[in-house]
Amino acid sequence: MPLVLGVALAGLAGWLLRWLPPQPRLDVYAVALAAIGAVYVGSALSEKRGRSIFLEAIVAIACIALALMGLWISPLALIGGYVLHGVWDFFHHPVPVGAQIPQRWYPPLCVGFDWAIAIAIFIQQIG
Repeated sequence: MPLVLGVALAGLAGWLLRWLPPQPRLDVYAVALAAIGAVYVGSALSEKRGRSIFLEAIVAIACIALALMGLWISPLALIGGYVLHGVWDFFHHPVPVGAQIPQRWYPPLCVGFDWAIAIAIFIQQIG
């Protein structure tokens, strides 16, 4: 059920953002990717586990880099960022690789959201 809810929320976001011109729409998607890349960093910081903090920070930096490349080079980098973050979400459920996420519904919801947003970007910007 959380996976389906994530897809539905991404569908709503994509539908709302379709009213923006292409460049501002890409800007919103890029800022969102940078922000969601940092969500697990907060969880890792609350645990005060060095390995988790380092691992989550690397993923957050990668999301920021892909968001910038999506703006400066190609929207394909932005799509790749959402797909890769969805994979990272997947590895937080059911046994987390990095930070411990107390809400079991959160990682599957994010997988659905991230991958559906990647599809929305593809349809809106490339397809």
